[in-house]
Amino acid sequence: MTPTSTYISIDELKSLDIKNKFVFIIGFAGSGKTWLASQLDKNAIHTDDYIKVGTTDFLMDVTFNKPVGSYGRVIEGIMCYELLVSKELVPDIVIEVSVPRWKQEQVYRETRDAKKIMYLKGFNMKCLKMLNQWFANKPPETTFLEFKNEW
Repeated sequence: MTPTSTYISIDELKSLDIKNKFVFIIGFAGSGKTWLASQLDKNAIHTDDYIKVGTTDFLMDVTFNKPVGSYGRVIEGIMCYELLVSKELVPDIVIEVSVPRWKQEQVYRETRDAKKIMYLKGFNMKCLKMLNQWFANKPPETTFLEFKNEW
């Protein structure tokens, strides 16, 4: 948890007024970002779908081609860290999904590639570095919340 975040329950998240707002859902790989996004908006945008095309094409598609859903625009995935740092798209709300490291490893053993567990620590550190960089210049109008995914 970051020093300025607020823990929030799933019920509180579902009751948030996110209409006409950009919502970023961030978290380490295997933390449950996609699941949480589906709880908030069935038309959530998944940045993993855009990793091969890059940030610029992603921004063009999200800004001009994707319809804004009735709940605003929920965007989830690892690329959201890069979007935060780039400041090309400033979210109204950032929700960080957190899980303990043992759970992240369990997800990789059971549903992903267990050989990639050895890379998680470095990947997590990279994401944390970007988050801390964003926090250093966080827009005051952006709300930061943390959701503990306790499956």
